[in-house]
Amino acid sequence: MSKIRIVKYSPILGNNVGDIIISKCIEYCFKKNDVEVESQDLLFRKPLSFKSYGAIGGFKISVSPLMQKYIPRIYYMIKLFLFYKHKNNQIISKSSECYDAVILGGGNIIMNNMGCDYSFRVIQILKKFRLSGKKTIIFGAGVGPFVFAEKSNLEKINKYSDVVFVRDRNSANYWKENNLNTPRVIFDPAFVVSDICPSTTDKKIWIGVNLIGLMSKSKDAPKWIHGLIDLAKRTKLGIKIIVTAYPSDLFLSRELYNEIRDNGVDVKLECLDYSVGSVMRCFSDLKIFVGCRMHSLIFALSYGVPSIGYSWDDKVNAMFEMVFPGGGERFVVDDFFSMTTLILLESCLYEYPKINIETIKENIYKNCAEISNYLTGSN
Repeated sequence: MSKIRIVKYSPILGNNVGDIIISKCIEYCFKKNDVEVESQDLLFRKPLSFKSYGAIGGFKISVSPLMQKYIPRIYYMIKLFLFYKHKNNQIISKSSECYDAVILGGGNIIMNNMGCDYSFRVIQILKKFRLSGKKTIIFGAGVGPFVFAEKSNLEKINKYSDVVFVRDRNSANYWKENNLNTPRVIFDPAFVVSDICPSTTDKKIWIGVNLIGLMSKSKDAPKWIHGLIDLAKRTKLGIKIIVTAYPSDLFLSRELYNEIRDNGVDVKLECLDYSVGSVMRCFSDLKIFVGCRMHSLIFALSYGVPSIGYSWDDKVNAMFEMVFPGGGERFVVDDFFSMTTLILLESCLYEYPKINIETIKENIYKNCAEISNYLTGSN
């Protein structure tokens, strides 16, 4: 194992459990090259800090989205104030003294949409490590959107990074549209999850469903739910509702679970935890899958499950286009609660293109090996 000390920053202690799984996939990829990577949270949070209870917790959950939506610049300034108030800059300085290199990657971390301070934090970390003479890597990161200072952010990323690898072409296009050197595009490292924890079953007995709390149930939802139940009955499959982010996704998923149960089909509510084993448990026995969260879709595809994605964000479209070049859009829907979605989902039982998951993993491992050689000086 390499003796150099490498730290990786990404959002691993927030409400999206998928983020910690991505982080573990990146650690696994580097460990295959005898490079040990230590992951830390980009926001320096405590484990499970997103779980808030009582009046204050409820106030935070309800007010923050409103500020993000209607006054993002003010929300962003509050974030920056808290960054310095909590002395995060000093934490970064100490980290740059303790480690030989830094990796930033896993999740959508280069952006400032809705007042998010991720890109600011990424730049601060890169700059501090670069000024300390350490190696700086962007690996498998998602990019955008930006509400302000898009070109300035990207120029600083380029200035302070030795290597920039992004996870899809949409991310790379931000550089291209700003006439900057375009970074290399690689597959999202989360695709290797089925190598870390291979499937232990050949049984495919569930229709998988993943919801996102950002969506609202349309007037067509009751008809869609009835159609989903009918599909399950006709195909003799159960319905497994999988939660990968909390708490809003869980609230909506519980509603769906309650509306489906007692209708003559098996229904299960599965909650992803921080273990890779939970990903295998939730996804490996699915027959087909329709999901919202991008990494729920990646997890399903990694286990070879024919999947349909809801286009709530361009990154979903970009991921499918990476997996199925020239034809990915066929498997993305604009209206989750449309009967067309169910028709497309059912068609996946009988016709779905081959998921070249081994080729995808090979791409990830190859690029990770290149970075590993750079970090250890092997090349």
